[in-house]
Amino acid sequence: MGFFSKLFGSSTTCPACRVAGAKDSFFGVRCGNQFCSNYDGNMAKQPAAVAAQTSPNPTFDGPVVEFENSIEVQYINFRGEKKTFVADGDSIETRKAHLNMAVAPTGKRITLDPEKILNRGELENAMK
Repeated sequence: MGFFSKLFGSSTTCPACRVAGAKDSFFGVRCGNQFCSNYDGNMAKQPAAVAAQTSPNPTFDGPVVEFENSIEVQYINFRGEKKTFVADGDSIETRKAHLNMAVAPTGKRITLDPEKILNRGELENAMK
């Protein structure tokens, strides 16, 4: 993102949400994705191709991981939003003051604050 791209407001991919069609300027990146932190209402009037790529949930195109001992984890994130994860019950372990587990669909490990887990009792039973 160089000087000329900022000067002419060149089209780019938004660094926050990875949606193509964002504009780069001296005032920062402006994005038409209403769920993005760089959202600009004037950009929302962009072509339908940009609007079709916007989604409140990121898409995943990789291989899907299935767990034999899956458990749903209900969690309140830092924004106060209720999130539900499908975790591998066999992968749950305690690391310092947090719970670490592999989640679907990628199998990547996440770390959650146990104070914010709504069904903590189920997870503690799965760990035994």
